[in-house]
Amino acid sequence: FFFNDTATTEIYTRSIVGSVRCVQETDIEEIEKPLSDLKLLIEDKKYGEVIKDVLRIAQSGNYPIYQVPKGEKVRILLEGCWDLMHSGHFNAIRQAKALGDVLVLGMCGDEEITLVKGPPVMTIDERIAVARSCKWVDEVAIDTPYDVTVEYLDKIHCHFDAHGDDIAKNAQGEDSNILVKRAGRIKIFKRTEGVSTTDIVGKLLQIANKIHEKVQASGAEGKPVSAKDYLSTLREEAKNTAAEASEESKLKAVKFMATSRRLSHFSNCREAKPTDKIVYVSGSFDVLHSGTVEFFEKARALGDFLMVGIYDDKTCSTYYGQQFPLLSLHERALNVLSCKYVDEVIIGTTGIITEDLLKSFNIQLVAEGFPHFYGNVPAALQENEYKLAKDKGIYRDINLVSKFTIDTIIERLSLIHI
Repeated sequence: FFFNDTATTEIYTRSIVGSVRCVQETDIEEIEKPLSDLKLLIEDKKYGEVIKDVLRIAQSGNYPIYQVPKGEKVRILLEGCWDLMHSGHFNAIRQAKALGDVLVLGMCGDEEITLVKGPPVMTIDERIAVARSCKWVDEVAIDTPYDVTVEYLDKIHCHFDAHGDDIAKNAQGEDSNILVKRAGRIKIFKRTEGVSTTDIVGKLLQIANKIHEKVQASGAEGKPVSAKDYLSTLREEAKNTAAEASEESKLKAVKFMATSRRLSHFSNCREAKPTDKIVYVSGSFDVLHSGTVEFFEKARALGDFLMVGIYDDKTCSTYYGQQFPLLSLHERALNVLSCKYVDEVIIGTTGIITEDLLKSFNIQLVAEGFPHFYGNVPAALQENEYKLAKDKGIYRDINLVSKFTIDTIIERLSLIHI
């Protein structure tokens, strides 16, 4: 276990019990991991009696946790970098929201992130755009410190800080939440296993490193690799190796496995009304970014109900190269469902608009973002993708201010790490 003194163990126990009592819609799956840790520790001579004492006090109803003033809504802070957000981030946000009435998402600044984890890929404005689009976020606090203090909680009028059941280390290697833990002002939720930003960046860097080595080996050693050359080489590499995907890479692509229960947690459980104007958009949506958010917001404004088709893995590989998608199909679905502008998703579509698709879901409008991003898509496929919608007069081209695409991420990573 990660604690080495009885005082910290007591703090952890109190935070878990407080979280259990604070959850508005009890979900045992979200607290079973920390509770199972306690069960194991109870058998330990060093910690067992401390934990039993805390649990006895909690059962008596006299648990000494920070008391929210009567009549006030419980405000929860969840701080983080929120760079290259994935379903693990969104599930953390979902669980934190369930611990109170108002969720404030704390956004650490670029300098602090660089100090603790290295430079972020997205700018703070780009990260804020994605954070504000999440349907469980009520407010966003900018330049939140990585080491949250009681004074900072009071400053932004939050009662508790929320964190997963892992330990977050600051630049000095210390527990960044220790101060709020000692004050009894922390809530614990279950960390989502199986996905991390490190995995996403690692996959992109693995591709980048191989390409960089080939560029150097071909006689370009000593020359700087421009972003344009880098991306051009990446696309060419994708075409040349389309049939050479290793079993290892295939296994990595399906590392994250979603259950129907998790999908139901993210779903809006809302059906379109007969009178609703249903708008349809489709894409890979491999990483949710500011460009995606703008696209969804503007598409939703065209009607009453936004339905998003998410490409299956084969379609993603055809469009963007064998190295894609970065995330599994179900994880991409969870990411899209976390956006407040999205009403429903179709999991595993192709890029072609068909008569069956339009009739089955009563789609009245099909939208596409401009500028278009086709990756490796052959010209013939590009022409056929929206042909039916254009022939029927239900096609709309949405002009996007943001030019952010997956290539923007690759370009920035190449400049940071290559």
